[in-house]
Amino acid sequence: MSARTSNFLDNKSVRIFFFFLTLVLGVIYFVQITTVSSRGIELRNLSKKQSALANETHRIELFIAEESSAQKLQKRVSELGLVTAGKVEYLKADGNSVAMK
Repeated sequence: MSARTSNFLDNKSVRIFFFFLTLVLGVIYFVQITTVSSRGIELRNLSKKQSALANETHRIELFIAEESSAQKLQKRVSELGLVTAGKVEYLKADGNSVAMK
């Protein structure tokens, strides 16, 4: 090392400058790592929530399909005491169709 480089690094204000520069860069690095880490945790939580919602949607779709089956509908019709409509006649009144039993 030359004497000039040695004198430059021996200067107290230069050492303080480099110390604070290192400190500031360290803090910036720490903040960046913390931000990335928290975003990763948030992303993982949202992914779990999305999976749970997809499972819930699938469960609801299965329930709807089951409740819409012909056997379930026929059972519900008989439970409500509904009867099958007999012959339905349509009348024309002012160009609109209406039903009459």
